Amino acid sequence: MNTPTEPEYSHEDIMVILRRIEERIKKIEKKTCEERDRASLKSQEADRQADNRYVFTQDNIDKSPTDGGIYALYDGNITIYIGKGDGVDGIRARLQAHKRGDEGNCTKRATHYYVEVCSNPQSRARAELQAYRQAYDGRRPRCNNIIP
Repeated sequence: MNTPTEPEYSHEDIMVILRRIEERIKKIEKKTCEERDRASLKSQEADRQADNRYVFTQDNIDKSPTDGGIYALYDGNITIYIGKGDGVDGIRARLQAHKRGDEGNCTKRATHYYVEVCSNPQSRARAELQAYRQAYDGRRPRCNNIIP
């Protein structure tokens, strides 16, 4: 009866195989860390903004700041739009335009909103969009067609 012989590997062959396995493990660990970081960013964003969200009603919008700043629109807990209001188009005017449907049906259907008064709405809006994209694999909120 013939017994199969085990293939013989040289020490070099084994070392090459082990290096390849280690490289694959490192890629998996790196991907896992990146996913964990993205999840942490998402959680931090949600926690920060959940405390300052308002129901997207005309009455609430009419009480919003007329100052410049940024805002986010939500459908439930999902960020659907990040925008800015400055000058004559302060935050309130921008929110009113969304509520009227001037910016399309996508944002008109928002359920909640968040506002932040700031001195440089353009750069803050860009920073928020960049943070969002980092947390969500490069995607923008679904109603953002252009970067402010």
